[in-house]
Amino acid sequence: MSKIRMQCLSEQGAALVVEEGTRPDDQVHTVQQDGDVVVIGYGDIRWPMDVAEWASNNGHATDHEAARVIVAAQTGGDSG
Repeated sequence: MSKIRMQCLSEQGAALVVEEGTRPDDQVHTVQQDGDVVVIGYGDIRWPMDVAEWASNNGHATDHEAARVIVAAQTGGDSG
């Protein structure tokens, strides 16, 4: 499983991203909070891209940070 770290604007924002993104029955596509950072675990690159887009659209991460996560997922960068 690959991992990408996404910087959120606040710890509260990270908590909301984790709350929205938690899939209790999915052990591969995960979100975990580390302060104001969300650690996104994935097997399919669409998962971190979806999480980053949702976080940005809902004001929990900057557009720049969401774009960085999307590029990292596409290129295999940022091992978390």
